Amino acid sequence: MPVILASVAGQIATFPNIEGWYAALNKPWFNPPNWLFGPTWTALYILMALAAWRLLRLPRHTLGRGSALALLFPQLALNALWSWRSSLLCTIRWLAW
Repeated sequence: MPVILASVAGQIATFPNIEGWYAALNKPWFNPPNWLFGPTWTALYILMALAAWRLLRLPRHTLGRGSALALLFPQLALNALWSWRSSLLCTIRWLAW
């Protein structure tokens, strides 16, 4: 569930800006096509959900389980917050242009 929430939170911040400031960016020649971002991020979030599921299935006393979870869940939060931060800052800059 936390993986789904992080994914949805990131999408809410990102989708409104795709046609705005992101489309106006001067991108390098090696920038992947837009259609590739959706499947790539979907695969990444599926893999993060699989990692969380595998960690949570381990017995509580398993060495490293707590540390891995302590890194995984803040990383999910940072993923979602990064989308909001980037979108808000770039939108403000784009509107001020």
